[in-house]
Amino acid sequence: MLTVMLFFVFCLPARCPAQDQAKEREVPEELNPDIEYLLDFIGSDPREAFDPGRILNLLNFVASPKTDGTRYVADKKFGAASSYYSFDMQVGLEQLLQMTYNDAIPPHVFTPSSIRLSYWKEVSGQQKQFPELWKKLDNLSEPVIVRGLEHIENTPDLFAGAYYGYDLHRALCLFEHAGRPVFVSLSKQSAVSSVGKKGVVLGSDDSWDYFYTNDQGLSKAGFGWVRSHMYDSYAIVIYYVVDKEAPLLRYGIFKWIDAGWANMNFVESSHIFRGLERFGKTFKSILENPFLPQPQEMADLFSPFKHLSETDMKNQLAVYLDQLQRRYPSSTVLSREGLSNPAQRSAIVAGMKKEEMQSIIELEYMKYLLGRDSLIGRQAFFTGKRKKG
Repeated sequence: MLTVMLFFVFCLPARCPAQDQAKEREVPEELNPDIEYLLDFIGSDPREAFDPGRILNLLNFVASPKTDGTRYVADKKFGAASSYYSFDMQVGLEQLLQMTYNDAIPPHVFTPSSIRLSYWKEVSGQQKQFPELWKKLDNLSEPVIVRGLEHIENTPDLFAGAYYGYDLHRALCLFEHAGRPVFVSLSKQSAVSSVGKKGVVLGSDDSWDYFYTNDQGLSKAGFGWVRSHMYDSYAIVIYYVVDKEAPLLRYGIFKWIDAGWANMNFVESSHIFRGLERFGKTFKSILENPFLPQPQEMADLFSPFKHLSETDMKNQLAVYLDQLQRRYPSSTVLSREGLSNPAQRSAIVAGMKKEEMQSIIELEYMKYLLGRDSLIGRQAFFTGKRKKG
């Protein structure tokens, strides 16, 4: 269920951090027909069959070694900047599908530095359970296709502190190529995002501690007036099995983003690349973490969160906000929001949607599972116990 990471490092004109020193290079021209085919497939007739033979050049590009110090970009499409990014993970495709495309496990717990919450609104045009794709790996005589609509809310970006909500049209393709399984995840933003709201990264981004206000604008000083949007975005993600025995899996993503304000796009290729680096660092570290439970145990541990009562969630969120303020006593944002005041904490919690409360609790539980310091504490979680051994 993992989203394709529609987030970006939002930089203001003439106020951006120094550009990285990577050499920018366009991807080979022969990739363009493959890219066009995949982007068109997102919005194609649901009955249309997927043809892996149309993307062989793209698969070869992802599988091939890249020149160090080079940042690859694709053709500009729809007026949007783009970037390509890849990294390898010591995880098998079966395990990845069991973890990140599993109805019982919230996908955002694997992307805490990039995605606040994500969930499928529709699968194959209906509100139904997501298929267990990992069970299809032993029989890929024909490509397996899943289409749906996913809702995303991202974490505050590192520069301007904005966060957004939006829906994605999704198309997932699982098939066999050269004797190995390949998984392709495609997405297209369905409409302009909600107006960006002010959020803040508390402490180090690696701490996964964020605060979300309901105020429209950017948190960057002097730009609180800006009403920004994500106008459009597209992504092609390819999971390529490098070594089935190791296991070793390559994640390659092509990403296009059109975002800014006053209908102007202020996103550049280097901004997208840095955002993808931010995602990749966390995603890889979690999936390779030795404390991460096995998929079935993860499913058993997270399933009860779907049934938490509103009262339970509000009680846990009150504890969370109190501990957040104690951890960051010098934060001007938390002071301004009044987190030291119990009545104000209750008011903040009362204004949260169920999905927002649940995502915070799930993230804090993920911290606990990975041996991190949870702001809620083990005793406050549901009564289920983690299996021994």
